[in-house]
Amino acid sequence: MLRSLHWVLPLVLLSTAARAADPDPRTLYALDTRESSRSVKSGQRGRFVLELSPKDGAYLSPATPFRLELTGDRIDIDARPLRLQDASRSPASDPPDAKVRFEVPFVAGAKGEGSVSASVTFFICTATLCLRQVRTVRADVSVD
Repeated sequence: MLRSLHWVLPLVLLSTAARAADPDPRTLYALDTRESSRSVKSGQRGRFVLELSPKDGAYLSPATPFRLELTGDRIDIDARPLRLQDASRSPASDPPDAKVRFEVPFVAGAKGEGSVSASVTFFICTATLCLRQVRTVRADVSVD
């Protein structure tokens, strides 16, 4: 039995070495909500802004699945899932390594501390691979 498994260890080591060479996908992009409205009066409009910026030669391919889902706490925001083509800037209209930008209007609800949460599923690609990412980001909003 031991003689028949002598090929397994080199295969496992090769597989581990190949995986170690893959970049950490989180180093290939940045998610940013800094331009989102942070203080809005109750009943007034604000906007949630999400920018996804590829780095180091990475890109978002328009051919890979993309989904952005938004929820609000004390915030009324369109809950329909957004696709890459819903972005105000996307790889379909700009160079593939360009920032992807979503600007989504919302209405502030009752006074207090609120937030907009975004769950984004996408593939970050390089010349040799595409890696699926599922990330959640949040923008806090003070409702006055």
